[in-house]
Amino acid sequence: MNHYFTEDGLYSHSLPEGKGRIPRNARRASLPADPWTGVWPRWNGKVWEMIEDHRKRDGAHAQEGTPYWLAGDTADTPPRYMTTIGPLPEGALTTRPEGEPENG
Repeated sequence: MNHYFTEDGLYSHSLPEGKGRIPRNARRASLPADPWTGVWPRWNGKVWEMIEDHRKRDGAHAQEGTPYWLAGDTADTPPRYMTTIGPLPEGALTTRPEGEPENG
């Protein structure tokens, strides 16, 4: 199986091996075992390493996204969600800020 990765090394998909040489952006090295909850594979040039991933994902590697709030958010601020792979922003809170909602 060829495991493909993006320009920055992030796993993108897998396809059966074709004839000929392996593509430059693919490796046959086994992917890390599932589940990939909270992490995502990245090819570092030698091995697949797992990096933080807080996005909502659907499909074979589905996961709920990690809701978070930033400094200055209030009790009625809707949760934020990551759209890119990586750690939550510095200072992110994973519990809703306390206090009375401003609208009620």
